[in-house]
Amino acid sequence: MSRVVHLSQLVAVSLLAAVEGCSRPIAQRGPLPATCAAAMTPHLRTQVYFDRTNATDPPYNTYSPEEWDKFVTEVLIRFIPAGGNLYDNTGWWRRPNGTTFRGIGRTMQVWAPVADSISHRAAVDSVISQIKQRYKHRVVFREEERVCEAAQ
Repeated sequence: MSRVVHLSQLVAVSLLAAVEGCSRPIAQRGPLPATCAAAMTPHLRTQVYFDRTNATDPPYNTYSPEEWDKFVTEVLIRFIPAGGNLYDNTGWWRRPNGTTFRGIGRTMQVWAPVADSISHRAAVDSVISQIKQRYKHRVVFREEERVCEAAQ
């Protein structure tokens, strides 16, 4: 019986530790890349993947260069003035109706010091919200990771 109690206590402590780790702000979660080489600092790198079509009406035409330029000026530069990278890509994804769609897309990649992760995430959230609002996208994929960075 005491083995069961100890095992359940261990499980309870493990769950509490996991929950506590998830409740801290991103700047405090998990092991920071504390071993960054000299002159490098911990950063949060965020990539956002989205379709390059206007999903309001079939045939889901690619938005024009003028529309994209307006989006860059009004949204990207407004919310992420420090800069980033944009890449064209192709891919496929499952739609809510179960069909698979293939198309062209874009990837946005931006960085921020881990210390600024809360405001960085808010800015990325604003960009994603604008992508969904302007282009009627249901889903925008977001990826984050911690990296060591240095401007040289």
